[in-house]
Order: sequence, then C-alpha cells, then structure tokens
Amino acid sequence: MLVALKSNAPILPMIQYGAEKFSYYFRRFKRTPITIKVGEPFLIKPSCPFPKKEERQQITDEIMYQMARLLPAENRGYYADLSKATTEHLSFLPK
Repeated sequence: MLVALKSNAPILPMIQYGAEKFSYYFRRFKRTPITIKVGEPFLIKPSCPFPKKEERQQITDEIMYQMARLLPAENRGYYADLSKATTEHLSFLPK
C-alpha cells in the first residue's frame, strides 16, 4: 500500500482460493480446483501527501474490502461484512 501511495501506481486486486483444500484432494489423487479472480484497478487518493496512521489503516481496510468482494462469503474472515466497506480513499480507473 505504501509503495502504491508514494508512486501513485494503480492497484489491481487479485485473489486466489481453493489451495487450502490441496491435502484433501491430494489424498484422493485428484486435481485441486483453484480459482483466480481479478477486481477493478484503482488508485489511492489520500487526504494529504503523508497520511497519519489512522488514515493508512482506513486505506488498508478499503483495499482489503475490495479483495474480500472477490472471495466467497465463507473465505472473507474479518472482512465478511461488506456493508462496512467504503471507497473514500479509492479512485477507480475507467474501463
């Protein structure tokens, strides 16, 4: 997050899931289904050039919610409640 913040580089959220079931499928001599999903690219737009710890945490949470949207509900963990997701510090790039 800090590298993207300092360089103004876009972030492309990507997730993969299914590998957590590898041992289950391996013991049965089957291929493990792995899913890869890619979200919408965005830029970070902080309120000031050097955001304080609280704002950096909020930006991190916003990024994590974008990644959680790509996961099935049972894999979201702490970020399961998508109603708490905000995009105050994110600027999505046009398609």
